[in-house]
Amino acid sequence: MAGRNRDYAATVLKLLIASFAVGILLSWFGFNYVDLLKNFSGTIYGIFQTGVGLIQKAIPYILLGGIIVLPIWLVRYLWKLAQSRRR
Repeated sequence: MAGRNRDYAATVLKLLIASFAVGILLSWFGFNYVDLLKNFSGTIYGIFQTGVGLIQKAIPYILLGGIIVLPIWLVRYLWKLAQSRRR
């Protein structure tokens, strides 16, 4: 029975920490709990738009890095493939 209480306490602690972290993140993006409760559907849309905006900003960096990373990966892959066929 004591083990179950520890499991429940650990779960509650993890949920509190996760809620705190998400609350800080949402606060950083300008959300507060009153606005979230008043306009729930608009809040979901706003979170989605923020995520889409972050992805749109990340794509140029991914493409730029891919110009260097993918050829290096391909050369290493082909090199290992050629070495494994020699054995």
